[in-house]
Amino acid sequence: MNKTQLIDYVAASSGLRKGPSAEAVQAALEGIAACLRRGEEVTLFGFGNFRFRVREARVGRNPRTGASVNIPAKRTVFFSAAGRLKQDISLVTGPTMKTTASKAKAKGGAKKRDDGTLF
Repeated sequence: MNKTQLIDYVAASSGLRKGPSAEAVQAALEGIAACLRRGEEVTLFGFGNFRFRVREARVGRNPRTGASVNIPAKRTVFFSAAGRLKQDISLVTGPTMKTTASKAKAKGGAKKRDDGTLF
């Protein structure tokens, strides 16, 4: 689901027109982003938590040259699904979600590492 589809869903389920629904969705997203920028955790009961984590500085490798690259520390956003949402998702049956690598493979664009795994 993308933002437009979410707006359509909010409009259909609430009886609001698309304009007010778009404003409500935008306000909610801006509120979440503002809290995260201030370093606050956002908790939506029954849905999950948004928070930031600090990724420590580390040494990585340039995949083309194999040279060492210093990767600086940074803050990243992390989402943790609530127990109820996890339980609801685990009950879903049907087609499974495809990973990015399997999608690329289906298009003929996936690459394999030496050990045979896709990237």
